[in-house]
Amino acid sequence: MFSLILNVRRSSRDLHQWRNSISPLSNLLLLQNPPPPLANPFSSATASDPTPEDERKRKTFTVSYLVNSLGLTPKLAESISSKASFDERRNPDSVLKLLRSYGFTDSQISTIIATYPRFLVENPEKTLRAKLHFLKLNGASSSEITEIVSKVPKILGRRGHVSITGYFDYVKEILQDQDVKQTNRTRNVSVLRELGVPQKLLLNLLISKAKPVCGKERFEESVKKIIEMGFDPTSKKFVNALL
Repeated sequence: MFSLILNVRRSSRDLHQWRNSISPLSNLLLLQNPPPPLANPFSSATASDPTPEDERKRKTFTVSYLVNSLGLTPKLAESISSKASFDERRNPDSVLKLLRSYGFTDSQISTIIATYPRFLVENPEKTLRAKLHFLKLNGASSSEITEIVSKVPKILGRRGHVSITGYFDYVKEILQDQDVKQTNRTRNVSVLRELGVPQKLLLNLLISKAKPVCGKERFEESVKKIIEMGFDPTSKKFVNALL
């Protein structure tokens, strides 16, 4: 037992001496070849984060693409690039190809993209084709789709198939002068159009469920009242007063 303890102590002493002998050499090696600094776990920046220069290049590429592909003015292209930018052609090319396959002209496509720049960077199969295809399945002709969607791109931003077709039908009724019996809502909107209310404001009223818009007597009474108060029918304040 005593010999075992001596052996253990001797081994410990030898190990200590060996460590002391390599410490100066280890320190020298560390000075000559210091280890790389540890990454800061609290840093928000990563290697994949875009730099300001990267963002500038993306916007420059986007502006150039829109000007050359759709003939947009640099000012409009810059406005779009501030909302959606990209550094390769593949996705935006797919979007333009899809819209052209449905018969949209470059001018109509420009209107749609100016309203929804995000379409240029999202999957067109999920954001566009499914909605356009659904409208066609529900009886909309190619000419109706191109005319109405280009005038009211907001249709493409609607969620849910029922909402899309309902909105489409409302817009179709107001944009086309049809000699058929109209609902209160479409009749009232037609009256507002004759008063000079801008189309972009009329289209918002088409999906409104406000009683002054959907009724008859109250609608006529409200319109007369706000005109007497001096509201300009061409201004947004006129519509707000009506609602």
